[in-house]
Amino acid sequence: MRPSHFKKKFISLFVFLALYLSASTVPFSQVGSTSKSSNTGSGDHWLSATISADNWHFVSRSKSGSVTGTWTSDTGTNKTATFNLIHKPGTFSMSISGKAEPYGGSDGNYVCSYFSVDKSVPLNYAISTPVNVACGETSEPIYFTENGTPISAYWKAVISGGSGNYGTNLASPYYFSNSTPGPYIISAKRDEAECFVNIKNMEVASITATPSIGTPETSNTDVLENVPYAYSKKDNSVALSATPNPTGDWPTHGNPAVSYPSWSVYGVPDPSTVLSELNGPTSSIMQAAASGTRLIIASCGNNKKIYVKFIKVHFSKDNIYKAWNVHNTFGVTSYLTGDSYDQAHFAWSVSGDAELKLTQSNSSTVYAQSFSPATEAAKTDPNERLSFTGYQSSVVLSN
Repeated sequence: MRPSHFKKKFISLFVFLALYLSASTVPFSQVGSTSKSSNTGSGDHWLSATISADNWHFVSRSKSGSVTGTWTSDTGTNKTATFNLIHKPGTFSMSISGKAEPYGGSDGNYVCSYFSVDKSVPLNYAISTPVNVACGETSEPIYFTENGTPISAYWKAVISGGSGNYGTNLASPYYFSNSTPGPYIISAKRDEAECFVNIKNMEVASITATPSIGTPETSNTDVLENVPYAYSKKDNSVALSATPNPTGDWPTHGNPAVSYPSWSVYGVPDPSTVLSELNGPTSSIMQAAASGTRLIIASCGNNKKIYVKFIKVHFSKDNIYKAWNVHNTFGVTSYLTGDSYDQAHFAWSVSGDAELKLTQSNSSTVYAQSFSPATEAAKTDPNERLSFTGYQSSVVLSN
C-alpha cells in the first residue's frame, strides 16, 4: 500500500472516530420552565421542554406529555415543545425525542444521535392562611399558589355547615368580607386543583365588668335601655373583658398589628384618660377615672355596652357608732347623709363586730368593710373615723 493511500485511509478513520465519539457528547440542552399566557381560561398554564445542538441538525423529532402540546420552535438546530396543561396536583412528565446528525462529513447518516429529553414537573397547590377578621370588615389578601407562586382561581366562602357555589371570575388575591359572624370555609379552585382554609368572622358576644370588690356583671346587648350596671366602690379600678363570637382568637389589624376589640367610653373624646387599654381582649377603668357613671363600649364589627357605676355614700359616723349593738343586724339607711344612695339597686347593712356591707338588689355583695365601732368611737377627731364610699350621682345618657 502506497504511503499516500494509507495516509488518506488514516485520515478518514480519524474523522469517523472523531464524529462518532462526538455523537456521545452532543451538546443537547434541556430547559424546563413555567409561564402564564394571556389566555384567561383553564389553559393559561404552560410548560416547555427544549433541546438544541450547535453544528448538528435534527432529522426527526416527537413530543409527548399533552395532547395540546405544540412546537413553538422548530428550527434545524432548536426544538421547543410547549404543553398547555390543566392545573392538577401531582407530577407532570413531558419529553422530546428523535434523531440528530452532525453537519459536514462525507455521509451525515452514518453518525447520528438518538435523543430523548425528559422533564418531570411537580405541581403543588396551597392556600394562604388568613387571620380572623372583624365582622363586616375586609380580610387580608388570601392567595392560591402553585409551587409557591400565586395564581388566579375561582373562590367561594361558605359558613361552616352551609353550601355555596364558586364565583364565575378568576381572581388573585381574594378578599373575604361578610356581615354574618361565624366560622367560614374559604375554597379556591382551578381545574383539578382545589384547596381550603378556615377563617372566623368575629363579633363581640358580651362584655364583662369585674370590680376589685364585688360581683362581676356581664352584658350581651347594645340596646341602651337594656344595658346592665356593674357597681364598684369609688376610686377602685374595674377590670373589663370581652368574649368573641365565634370563640377563637380575636382579629388583628394594621402594621404593627393591633388586636380587636376596640374600647371606648361614651361621651369621652379621649378614652385613654379612662381606660388602660384601647385595643385587645381586656382593659380596665383606671383608678384615677373611677368615679361617676361610665358607659363602656367594646367593638368588633358590632358593639356591646355596659354601665359601670361608682358608688360614694357618706353616713353620720357619730350616730352609727353610738347606736351600735353587736347583737343586731340593722340597716344603716337612716344614718346616710342626704339622698346619697341608689335604693333601687343596693342597700347598706351592718352586722357582727363589725362589718359594713353594701348589697345589690340581687343579694350579691358590692362592698364589705370590717371595723371596730369602739375604736372608731374613741377617736376624738371625727374626721379620723373610718368612712365608706359608694354611689354619688346619676348621669343621664342617651343613644
